[in-house]
Amino acid sequence: MIETILALLIQLAAAAALLGVAVCVSAWTQFRGARNGARLVLATLASAAVMFLFLFLVAFEGKSLFEHIRLDQVDWIGQQLKFYETKDLKPDQLSAMRVMFDSLYLQVLPGWLAVSCLFLGLLAVFPVGSLIAKLSPKFAAPEPYREFAIPEPMVFLFLGAGALLLAAPRMGWPEAVGTWSGSCLVFFAFLYFLEGVAVLQFFFWKWRLRPFTKFALYLLVFLAPSAVLGVATLGLLNLWVDFRKIKLKPNVENPS
Repeated sequence: MIETILALLIQLAAAAALLGVAVCVSAWTQFRGARNGARLVLATLASAAVMFLFLFLVAFEGKSLFEHIRLDQVDWIGQQLKFYETKDLKPDQLSAMRVMFDSLYLQVLPGWLAVSCLFLGLLAVFPVGSLIAKLSPKFAAPEPYREFAIPEPMVFLFLGAGALLLAAPRMGWPEAVGTWSGSCLVFFAFLYFLEGVAVLQFFFWKWRLRPFTKFALYLLVFLAPSAVLGVATLGLLNLWVDFRKIKLKPNVENPS
């Protein structure tokens, strides 16, 4: 019990430290007048650089921190499977669950770690950036999150990662190719999920929904797996459909 609490406290301290790095980088770029996209990229990269530096360079008991985390996740998956064994599941169902855990989480663990850094960057840019702007007029307020959009060329990276993931086992390429292509796919899928959430927020704002209604809809989005997939698909489709008509907005600086 004590070891579990200690591990949780260490994880919270690490997350707070990484968030502090992201906030510092975001605040500096906010003071310099950078836009949301540049601030998000730099804040995410800064927190990811610090995280992966420690994960792969710091070692104890002959293993890197990343290997320790991976082993901890293996133990966690084993505990989950033992729990489901008590539910009288059939062996083929347990085998399918193990494959699901391995393919969707364990094999693409670097991608989920990168997603956590992106989430920290998001917190640093939007809620913390808005708070800093209210506290000091020297800092420009961030653009509304409802206008968040992924650069169009990034869809080719998303599709390329998916193609590599499918081709790796068929071509007999090293397992690392599948791991990193799958991790990239997870990262870009989360990016399009974020854009889907921005599209939803735009329509919540446009329709002037009440706070309780918005809270209930957001709760549904984040708790239902099918809703998460639907929102990510919405974000991807927004590349071509442009639900918010942001691309049609006139450019104030250059009306022509």
